[in-house]
Amino acid sequence: MAIQFCNRRLLCSGLAVVLACVAALTLGSPVEASSCPNVPTATNFKLSAYLGPWYEISDSAAFKEFFEKGLQCTVANYTLRGSGNDTYVEVDNYGRYDSPTGPIKRAIGKARQVSGAKLEVRFPGAPVYAPYWVVDLMGDA
Repeated sequence: MAIQFCNRRLLCSGLAVVLACVAALTLGSPVEASSCPNVPTATNFKLSAYLGPWYEISDSAAFKEFFEKGLQCTVANYTLRGSGNDTYVEVDNYGRYDSPTGPIKRAIGKARQVSGAKLEVRFPGAPVYAPYWVVDLMGDA
């Protein structure tokens, strides 16, 4: 499953992420990190360039139905928080409900960098962190 986002500073660079493990955990399927395929991740990943707002420009109908039902103008905003060993990335996913001017609906989670372009993310209600791998980048992201 691939979702493309556009970052205002990167002139609509495409971003593909592996979300199969995240979706499987969120849907309640028992998945272990070791069951995910060993997909090569982006070699030019810089967390600092990844931070900030990313505007969703496309996604799958299944993803939209489950995670973003009724949402428009969806954004993922990544902000570095904490310091030292307590550093994490706040993941603020939000969108407008039912119309571009509707009320904002959001989900705020935490991500931590495991190594390079391999991160893991957890949202409230999820029992564990799930893999979130950046597999491809275009531009300076």
